[in-house]
Amino acid sequence: MPNPTTSMATPVTTIGARLRGALPVERLEDTGFPGRWVGGTAMVFGPLLMLTGALLRARFHFF
Repeated sequence: MPNPTTSMATPVTTIGARLRGALPVERLEDTGFPGRWVGGTAMVFGPLLMLTGALLRARFHFF
């Protein structure tokens, strides 16, 4: 008969601990220039500015 105080279950790990092992991410101090805020802003506004430029040029025949 097994000892009731001994557990055969696997150790419980949090999702964060498993993700840190699978997806290593650098600390904010190690990212350097330009940083995540400038990069995120560029990723949002860059395509919008390109779409605006394409729409402004669309009425000309040489587009």
